[in-house]
Parts: sequence; structure tokens; C-alpha cells
Amino acid sequence: MSDIVKTDYIYQDGMYKRYKVVGISLPVENDKLQDIHNENTRQSICKDKHFKALNKSNELYTLIYKNEEGNLYHGKEQGPEKLIIYEECGSNNPVLFLMSINDFISSKQEYMSAKNSEYVDIVCVVMILLLFLVVPIYLLFTI
Repeated sequence: MSDIVKTDYIYQDGMYKRYKVVGISLPVENDKLQDIHNENTRQSICKDKHFKALNKSNELYTLIYKNEEGNLYHGKEQGPEKLIIYEECGSNNPVLFLMSINDFISSKQEYMSAKNSEYVDIVCVVMILLLFLVVPIYLLFTI
């Protein structure tokens, strides 16, 4: 099912709000989380190896761990299924959010790759500029 949700893709909900998927966190037992933390500490790579994500449905934060390969993990007691870690596009709020994969799939639709999103934004700006420059010039010469 995680093949359905892709990292670095933009998704859109029914209200046309857009969200960028940052990662997919796998549920593991607490001793596995402790092993990840211990390995990160041993290698002195603790910086950016764990972070909090907010679950909007219950307003609770969940601690997400990242191993040396960049995979994300959370404790099974926080959720027995994969969790989607995402951020709101266009928001000045630096908070990361999470949602179960089933809830995410049922409430969001794939919009486009994040890389394509930047391209589309540039194309839209160029089209608007052309519209405001070319149309007045055309009207000036046809009247």
C-alpha cells in the first residue's frame, strides 16, 4: 500500500489544500527504536535523526526516528500501521503532520511530483505575465 503514497509528491484534499509527503514511517517495537537511537548516538549522528510530527486528529505529537539509511520509524503503540509524514504547502508553519496511511489515502489525492509543482508554478507566472503584456499591446494595435 505504501506504493500508492509517494515521498516528495504533492497531494490535494477535497478543499484543494496541498500537502507534500516528507516520508513514510514504519511501526516497530520500542526495543527497535532504542536500537536506532543507540546506533545514531554511537555514530554521533543524532542531529536531525528524530523529530516530532503532529497528529491532527488527536492533537498529540509522535516521535519519529530516522536510521542511518534515512528510513523513518515510530513506536507501534503510536500507531500499528504505516504513518504518512507530511507538511502543508504554502504554509509558514514549520510543523510536520502525520496521518495513518489508510486515512491519508481516503482523504487525499495525488496532485503531482513536488519537482513538477515548482515547474507548473513558473509556467503559470509566465502565462499571467504574457497575458498582461501581449493582450494590451494587441488591443492597442487593433483599435
